[in-house]
Amino acid sequence: MTLAEVLEKYFRRCQVTRKRDTTIENYRINLSTFRKWWDNLYPDRTFGSINSDDIEDYILHLDSLNYKPVTLNNKLIVLRTLLIYCHEKGYCPKITVPISKEQEPDIIPFTDEQLKEIYDACLMKKSLSRIRDYTIMRLMEETGVRLGECIRIEMDDIGLKDNRISLRRYTKNKKARDVYLTPAMKKDLTIYLEARSRFLVSEKIKSNWVWIVTQSPRKGNALSLRTLQQHIEEYGKLAEIPIRVSPHTFRHTFAKNFLMSGGGVLVLKELLGHSTLEMVARYVRLFSKDRQDSYMKVMNGRNKALKRKTK
Repeated sequence: MTLAEVLEKYFRRCQVTRKRDTTIENYRINLSTFRKWWDNLYPDRTFGSINSDDIEDYILHLDSLNYKPVTLNNKLIVLRTLLIYCHEKGYCPKITVPISKEQEPDIIPFTDEQLKEIYDACLMKKSLSRIRDYTIMRLMEETGVRLGECIRIEMDDIGLKDNRISLRRYTKNKKARDVYLTPAMKKDLTIYLEARSRFLVSEKIKSNWVWIVTQSPRKGNALSLRTLQQHIEEYGKLAEIPIRVSPHTFRHTFAKNFLMSGGGVLVLKELLGHSTLEMVARYVRLFSKDRQDSYMKVMNGRNKALKRKTK
């Protein structure tokens, strides 16, 4: 069986097992590097003859391309998943793919001042698309929702009366959950939804997507992830923010603010939609010094006040 035939069967299995479209696309992208390398070296070789020496040669090939450690590991993790599937189906022998340990990337959340600067840069121009982008960023800041989950929210997912939004589509672990709306967030969302409604009426368009495209030829369609990512990066440049400005930074900011305000670890895990406590524990480690500083500031102030009362 050729590699092309193996991949066709593998992607079919991904569809049968209800892998998300974004996950399958990620597999295709990462495995395309392996396929190009394999086909170039072994155009007539059957995939069943693959061995550990081939994997070592491929890793050396990836090293020569100067990929970042995280990118290289992603390619190897996807390849390992393919080889596990192939071994289970009897297409190839059992092969171990070594994955290197990565250094944890820095997590730097926004400060309150930086958030204000980003929002001001976004709202420098008054348009529906800018109000939309501002509202999405506010929602990510206040709820920690992932961009992929947020971007696919539909109108019937929003419960303004209940102060919540139901995430039922494209959650990372395929488990539905709710995120909650503070009065301030509810006000921002209502302003956007009213502007969105006026736009759809004026354009004679019907759409159930919450975050809609406002320009032709895709008016009323769902906003794409990449478009919003580019917009957020642009607002960061306009505001001259010195750290990475991305959708995930808003998620980190939510986690920090929740913990700093005394929120519980288990509650944060559920709000963020994590399957395990691993990432939440990392947040706790990263922000423990901030929490200590906050504690000392509050308690020292309290002690000073008590001393004044006892004099």
